[in-house]
Amino acid sequence: QAKKQEQDKLKAEAEAKRLADAKAAQEATQEAKAKLEADAQAKKQEQDKLKAEAEAKRLADAKATQEAKAKLEADAQAKKQEQDKLKAEAEAKRLADAKATQEAKAKLEADAQAKKQEQDKLKAEAEAKRLADAKAAQEEKEKKDAELKKQREEVAKQKQAELEAEKQKALAEAQLIREEAEKRRIAANEEAERLRQQRKAEEEAKKAEILANTTRTEENSEDASKKTTIITITYGDIVNIYKKVEWNWGGIYYFKNNKNISAAIFNKEAQ
Repeated sequence: QAKKQEQDKLKAEAEAKRLADAKAAQEATQEAKAKLEADAQAKKQEQDKLKAEAEAKRLADAKATQEAKAKLEADAQAKKQEQDKLKAEAEAKRLADAKATQEAKAKLEADAQAKKQEQDKLKAEAEAKRLADAKAAQEEKEKKDAELKKQREEVAKQKQAELEAEKQKALAEAQLIREEAEKRRIAANEEAERLRQQRKAEEEAKKAEILANTTRTEENSEDASKKTTIITITYGDIVNIYKKVEWNWGGIYYFKNNKNISAAIFNKEAQ
């Protein structure tokens, strides 16, 4: 019974402490909430103040911008009026210059026309004089040409006779030269044929000597994939080994001393 009373006492004290802690926590929460609300209110007032200042600055900037825009428009209008004035003055000057240029051009054309007429007159006089001089020169030339023609005909007759004599002489000399050339050609052909026959005899003798001193052996072997033919040709100290490899799949390769050669070379040298 005493133990139960002690437990109940401790439980009551614990409950009282819990209630006190809960009350203190609630009061602390309310104080924190009140402080947060006060801070939020102060922050809102500060933001409202900044917003009002920003709006005032925006309005002032807009006013300044509007004033600057109005000034720019006024300046642009004044500048345009100045440009229009300069353009009108330039157009007036251009028209005046064009008029002066037109007058100068008309004067130049009139001067050119007068100069051309003078030149045409001088040209006609010069042409008349040229024709008269040409006619006199032509008559003089025809007279001289007739005399020269007569002299040339006489010289030509004499020269023709000389050329005919020289031609006959040249024909006789040419005939002699042809006959000599024909003799030399026949002799040269005979000598060439003799040399050809001599070279042919020497080549046949050399070939016969090579064949007489040449030995040839042939070996054939075959396996599952290919057929191999080896031909050995010996001439003195020279030994050449020819090889023909025929693969079952159809490929055929030729070698001379282990180097690839063509079928033509193999058939010519190894047979």
